[in-house]
Amino acid sequence: MTAARQAEHVAPAALESVRTRSFSMPDSLYARLRAAVWHTMQRSDGYYNLSQLVCEAVDAEVSYLETRYNRGRPFPVVGRLPSGPSPQGAVRGAQIRAERRAQARAVVDAATKKPPTEGRKGGKR
Repeated sequence: MTAARQAEHVAPAALESVRTRSFSMPDSLYARLRAAVWHTMQRSDGYYNLSQLVCEAVDAEVSYLETRYNRGRPFPVVGRLPSGPSPQGAVRGAQIRAERRAQARAVVDAATKKPPTEGRKGGKR
């Protein structure tokens, strides 16, 4: 980490409490995140752990959003955010559930299908 980057982030980390958070992210992004930390942790400008990289990346994005949408000032504090999936996540979840239902129906249909009866009028069933 460069001296400039350390100077920018010392105050918040030293003064604020830290809590564990839970977020969902695609497995492929998480794998890339872990690999980036692993391959940069020994470099002077690298990241020593996942939390450090995540905090710095989120801080940069929030600063960008504040600059773009709020004249560079922090947004007002908000209460509880809506929970649940994004609209894209809801569509993906519905698709996954539909695929699983179709697979389950196929298994039940295969298990309950009666073997063809010979000798009946009309042949196989």
